[in-house]
Amino acid sequence: MHLSEFAQVRHPPPTYADIRVRDSISRKLACKHSELLTILMKNWAQLEHPLSNNNGVSEIPGKLYPSGRRLPASSMVRQLLTSLSLALVCPCYAALYERAASLSGLRYDFVIVGAGTAGNVIANRLTEDPGTSVLVLEAGISNECQLASEIPFIGVSALTVPNPINWNFTTVAEVGLNNRTRDYPRGFMLGGSSSINGMNEIFTEPTDHHNTAGQFNPAVHGFNGVNSVSLPGFAFPYTPLIIKATQQLPNDFPFNLDMNSGKPLGIGFAQETTKNGVRSSSATSYLAPKYINRPNLHVLINARVTKVVKTSSGKQPLAFQQVEFTQDGFIGKRIQIQAKKEVILSAGAPLLHLPSVGKNALDHPVTGLGWTVNSTDTLDEINRNITLFNEAFALWNETHGGLFGTNGQGHIGWKRIPKTSPIFQKFPDLSAGPNSAHIELLLSNSGASGGSTGSGFSVAVIIVSPASRGTIGLSSNNPFQQPVINTGALTSDFDVLALKEGFKMAKQFVTAPVFKDYIINLATPAAADNATDAEVEAYIRNTVITAYHITGTAAMTAQNADYGVVNPDLTVKGVKGLRIVDASIFPFIPSGHTQAPTYIIAERAADLIKAAWK
Repeated sequence: MHLSEFAQVRHPPPTYADIRVRDSISRKLACKHSELLTILMKNWAQLEHPLSNNNGVSEIPGKLYPSGRRLPASSMVRQLLTSLSLALVCPCYAALYERAASLSGLRYDFVIVGAGTAGNVIANRLTEDPGTSVLVLEAGISNECQLASEIPFIGVSALTVPNPINWNFTTVAEVGLNNRTRDYPRGFMLGGSSSINGMNEIFTEPTDHHNTAGQFNPAVHGFNGVNSVSLPGFAFPYTPLIIKATQQLPNDFPFNLDMNSGKPLGIGFAQETTKNGVRSSSATSYLAPKYINRPNLHVLINARVTKVVKTSSGKQPLAFQQVEFTQDGFIGKRIQIQAKKEVILSAGAPLLHLPSVGKNALDHPVTGLGWTVNSTDTLDEINRNITLFNEAFALWNETHGGLFGTNGQGHIGWKRIPKTSPIFQKFPDLSAGPNSAHIELLLSNSGASGGSTGSGFSVAVIIVSPASRGTIGLSSNNPFQQPVINTGALTSDFDVLALKEGFKMAKQFVTAPVFKDYIINLATPAAADNATDAEVEAYIRNTVITAYHITGTAAMTAQNADYGVVNPDLTVKGVKGLRIVDASIFPFIPSGHTQAPTYIIAERAADLIKAAWK
């Protein structure tokens, strides 16, 4: 197959027929990781400089996206890696089912919709009681042998572009972003978005065994959690510069030994959900073999839920304790599963028609700026040099070590906008308190914009206490149509002003003397000191994406509140037998990455559910 045929406009989520074909292919190919590496490198060679222009954009003909923009060559290889992973032969767990006909019955104590970050936690914890039966319905495929998900460094970028293990959502044209539409990735596999995210973890414990002295504070962590968390087991070339800068600018950018200590402000080492160089998702942890093989836990993949069915009648309290799903597309047979106790929604999509559902959508806006640097010891070359890529991949393939065993993000900073800023004369402070950040700075050891030459340093500027609100809704009553996603990004002027403050912070950081002979010049003209406010704002609105941290659309409110979607125990207001447990219940977006808070909510929800059914 020619690569221009492979990288088509958009990959729809696979159907069951696709899965069957793929399983047949996998038996014939019997690919091993080493063979996959050979295939990958052959195609990488085809995508080297002869097929790329000076912007690193593939010149292979064919429209790759609906917008008409072409896919960078390196991204095409990552998509290829994703699809090749689908051909690997992998073991099947005893309680992981591909067809509903294989289930032992159609009645369970609990039916969980969505095997994502939260859903797998609930499934794990409820089935600790061998007398409790649980069925998890997952629309996507198994996470087993999804190599692009397993490899942290590749997975960060490979899985956020359209591909077969992504729901491949898009946003509407957003007013605050000059009417741009954007891809909005969500995980279409066991583990949900924990299987495709950037793996940044806040409020958990490092578990790997490389030398972590001076990189975190063991006194504020536990070491027996289900989900694995680590510090990067790779020496990033820029680390000495970052640490020295914190020493030279201690008042504005203090070194923070551990941003998960409850006091995140400052610059420190990133913590990520990996273990021994492999992604740790809710699927690899909470559905690990010792859990998924429990006889009272059944997980059905390729099961697309179409609706939650009303089970009450007459004057009975309103109840929804039945789920309808299909495994064969829009015209496929509908199957009903009964929950004897509760249906738990952990799907991150609007399945309910309540007044507040889909409102209050919050996300973290992201943009950034970069500099050219006087060094070749950056990560830029790995994306354009076949030899380096080959070596790094081979090292990971053999040992799970090296750069590919990390998410590529060595250091993160958290900053507050000064309380004397004119912003707070117009807008309230939306942060959680004086120890909570307004701005996150993701410091990257690269930034050459995918070109064939040059090396860089870049800073992603992220608002973690945004004011803008958006919506998620249904486009029709057809459950197979994409939801209407409007993140509402930059609809509040606060967020634009906050990003401008973030630019100032990033530029101030590189004034540290240690960068004097390292930084050559600013590679983002719109962020230059002589740029006008209008130029800076135009750049922000034309470049902002979001961190794919959408929350709040099924917000939790007080028990007696006449707004919101769920009560403090996460039961749906006015409804019996139905709860929502995922990031949609947050009434306010956390001032950090949302993965860890979602795990925390799910753990707490499991306790609440157990207590309710004692």
